[in-house]
Amino acid sequence: MSLYDMYFSKKNKNYIFEIISKIVKDECDIDIINDKKYINIYTLHYSTIFDKNNTEVLSELNSDVINTIGEIIINDIRNNKNDNIINKTEKKINHNSLQNFEKSKKKIILYSTNRNINSLNRYKFNINYEYNNLFPKYITLLKEENNSLFTNPNIYVSFNDNNILFKYKNKQILDDKEFYTYETITDEKIDCFEKLDIEIKNHLMNIPIIYSDIYLINNIKKINYKNNNYLCLDINNHDIKINDELGLFINDIKIIYHLFVKKVMKNFILVNYSDINLENNYSCIQVNKNISITVDVEI
Repeated sequence: MSLYDMYFSKKNKNYIFEIISKIVKDECDIDIINDKKYINIYTLHYSTIFDKNNTEVLSELNSDVINTIGEIIINDIRNNKNDNIINKTEKKINHNSLQNFEKSKKKIILYSTNRNINSLNRYKFNINYEYNNLFPKYITLLKEENNSLFTNPNIYVSFNDNNILFKYKNKQILDDKEFYTYETITDEKIDCFEKLDIEIKNHLMNIPIIYSDIYLINNIKKINYKNNNYLCLDINNHDIKINDELGLFINDIKIIYHLFVKKVMKNFILVNYSDINLENNYSCIQVNKNISITVDVEI
């Protein structure tokens, strides 16, 4: 029997979950053996651990499952316990306290287009961050062809080296573009200080692209093409397409012009006419490929 067959056998999966359940019972005094939430967490992570391991030894794989998934489940239970303690204590003090507690949290959205200039690309970037914590909730991104991120319903998002599993939730179609939304299945708190490093990874824990997605604009000219006025951008080695939205900036990634692609002719990109300063040295990113991440923060 192959390692794959042994690992994914019903006997092995059930045996390891029983071990994790016993550990959780000892650590948290909670029985998860029939808990649908934690069974789902176990199932989602189980196949991912096999994919990312290079070992040929079943016992090493099983040990990784116990350590990795066991820690995720225990942390989730402890976080929920802490929330329950806070809620119960607040209710004893004041009947309006639960509302006050909820008001102390708010949702914010983090955008890959707001990243710092030293970021690699939209999948590996850093932003300035004014809060001390965050609770990841959702991530929405444009589906791209030939991108390994979309070959599996699970993806990972790393916040300051804390890897959080997200699973596919739904998709929306706008014009000819598909936007995928993923959600977390745990309520994990991430501590942050001033800056936040974010990495979006596929189910094998790899970043989909490892090159910069910033395009240097060699030249910009105003032209008339078939009786229509355009700006013509000269850009090398791009994957820009008609109807893409481009954000132009000079030094830091602070977009000062938004332009829409009307025609692509090799290195020459025709965009809607706009009265901009042609003397500046611009770069651009594809704003339509922006990634948005919804998180809760305590305030």
